[in-house]
Amino acid sequence: MKNARAQKQARRLLDEQKYAGAVNLIRDEISKGAGEQALAEEYLEAVNTCLESADGLLKTGDYPDAAQLFKTVLDGYPKFPELQQRVALTRPQVTDKLNTCAEKLMEAGLVAYRAGEFTRSINIWQQILAFNPQHQAALDAIETTKQQLSTLKTLEDKE
Repeated sequence: MKNARAQKQARRLLDEQKYAGAVNLIRDEISKGAGEQALAEEYLEAVNTCLESADGLLKTGDYPDAAQLFKTVLDGYPKFPELQQRVALTRPQVTDKLNTCAEKLMEAGLVAYRAGEFTRSINIWQQILAFNPQHQAALDAIETTKQQLSTLKTLEDKE
């Protein structure tokens, strides 16, 4: 019964093209004891469509949204080997794509930083923290840039 309700909810989300929502719902239901294999059809459709969408976003340069989808897939990656074999990318491949998003955002932040757009660079680097809160390079860059902004404000106030 529990699986049937979860299947119905997942199918509704899939029909509404809310693929990340379906992955999250299924992940939550599995953590509550629903059978991963009983939800296999919906699970695989949601995960593989998220990966397809994320790849499209990555190609267009929408790194924050691509990263969110890759992170959703990584967090909800199937545990059963039979299901894992039917996912378009392996866990390491999804991780690589997520790292690519972070690298591209780091680069964009550096471009903004070098152009003197410090607030914009901070905003770009904070997008990395949305999907990887421990990303040390982003944390360091934000801290350094905030210190520079503070120093600049102090100098302006003295003028």
